[in-house]
Amino acid sequence: MTRLIIILPCFNEAESLEKTVETVDGLIQELIDKKLVTHDSYALYVDDGSTDETWALILRFSQSSSRVQGIRLSSNAGHQLALAAGMQEANGKCDACVSIDADLQQDPKAIEQFLSRMRDGAEVVYGVRQDRSTDGFFKYSLANVFYFLARHIGVKLVRGHADYRLLSAKALSIACRFAESDPFYRGIIPLIGLRSDIVEFEVKPREFGVSKYSFSKMVRLALTGITSFSIIPLRLIGALGVLVLFVSLLLTFYVLLVRLFTDSAVPGWASIVVPIYMLSGIQMISLSVIGEYVGRIFLEVKGRPPFVVWEKTYD
Repeated sequence: MTRLIIILPCFNEAESLEKTVETVDGLIQELIDKKLVTHDSYALYVDDGSTDETWALILRFSQSSSRVQGIRLSSNAGHQLALAAGMQEANGKCDACVSIDADLQQDPKAIEQFLSRMRDGAEVVYGVRQDRSTDGFFKYSLANVFYFLARHIGVKLVRGHADYRLLSAKALSIACRFAESDPFYRGIIPLIGLRSDIVEFEVKPREFGVSKYSFSKMVRLALTGITSFSIIPLRLIGALGVLVLFVSLLLTFYVLLVRLFTDSAVPGWASIVVPIYMLSGIQMISLSVIGEYVGRIFLEVKGRPPFVVWEKTYD
């Protein structure tokens, strides 16, 4: 049997936490009854600096059930770092871990299939949503643009996968070696290169509260995913510079033709204004892309701990 740890990052989930704990606790008991996991399997709730009663509830539930454990971060570090904290805490203590969002929109019943695929030899099992019908038009469009860009600049991603996955003890150990200050596990896990499989699941409507992923957080996650795994945007700047040079030469040729063969030329306008606007826009875009990469270098070389575990429900 497998000793399983289910990792659930939580941020202001007090409204839904009781239902989540009841569901996950019942699922673990069901897996125990089926002799799929050991009796000491449990759920690890990672409180990502919540400002509501989330931690108080985790403490209360941990006192009434040995299958509920928790750690509390000193401040809100973000979903990916909360996940990293849970993975580091689980590393070396389990045969497999499963990460899942605390709102349980990702169907937890798919975990039994995850375990089945692991018994068949998979070290990594990705939970992939069957469709995006629960997403709004804007979120759906943004996701499609992100996957399109990621695919064309060489970032390895599993389409439709959103951090709902199983990692074997071996895969977990390797993943924990990626000590990045701003990890993007949807891109990191495929880099491990171990045998993987996919389980499809249906996304459930959210019963409580609202999504914690705002537009700005989604954009930040997308930028992290692209700039952390590819330097192609930097190379595109060079290609863009060549293109601008080519267009500038064509524009120069056009201005000469207008000046020599027509009477409609406005002295100095085309030769000064058009290149200035064009080059200024290109420079702004180029500097922003370069700045994104320099900023990531800055964050990495400081070597600061990306999160601090403040409190635990166990010793």
